[in-house]
Amino acid sequence: MRPGRASLGWLLAILAGACAATVVVPVFLIRPFTPQTPAGLVTAWTLRSWAPALCLAGLLLGLATAALLWPRLRTWKGRVPAVLAVILLAACAWAARVNLFERMFRPIDRPAFARAMDTSHVKDDELVLGIHAGGVARAYRVRALAYHHVVNDEVHGEPVVATY
Repeated sequence: MRPGRASLGWLLAILAGACAATVVVPVFLIRPFTPQTPAGLVTAWTLRSWAPALCLAGLLLGLATAALLWPRLRTWKGRVPAVLAVILLAACAWAARVNLFERMFRPIDRPAFARAMDTSHVKDDELVLGIHAGGVARAYRVRALAYHHVVNDEVHGEPVVATY
């Protein structure tokens, strides 16, 4: 018995949705400025660990499903969603192999500094992490560190890493 067009269409949609969830859910659970729970971290780590294999399998199964479905879709109204589903599966297979967290929380590698009295974007009550070394004082905004997590800097030729 050959599967029907509707069955193959639903399979393609479910594959695309499941692969998208394995990539998006960890990003949602580990986003900045929101509380993270132990269960959420376990879920994110588990999905992140399994995502490369699951999304590759989803892409291969999705390509096979689209190939079976293609001759039955005679108009662009049916073919466009099938193509979009395969594109989504391919994007998920790529995203599952990229460390999205490093892309989201890219370290600041070349921080810019100004004298405290010359800045208007840093409020007087804003928290900063500060260092003083060899006559040089630096302040790193906690707000920026909370998002980027790491600032790579150099003071008198010595590497400095500020993290929060």
